[in-house]
Amino acid sequence: LKKSFYNMILNFVTRPNAMQLLQEAVGHSVSLPIADSFLVLVDAILELKTAFLGVCAQISSENPIEPITESQW
Repeated sequence: LKKSFYNMILNFVTRPNAMQLLQEAVGHSVSLPIADSFLVLVDAILELKTAFLGVCAQISSENPIEPITESQW
């Protein structure tokens, strides 16, 4: 689960404009605590889950970001 989650996050943050689109989707500044513990990062993403998945779908037309499964969420 950790590996899949980190791969999803890494794929996201390395995409041009992904963070900007996420901030626009939630309406405020967003920082993903990648250097913090796994649980801190999970909590941050869970708060943004709907917007995060929406941005993933929006930016991944050519090279998809593979989100974790619903059961993994």
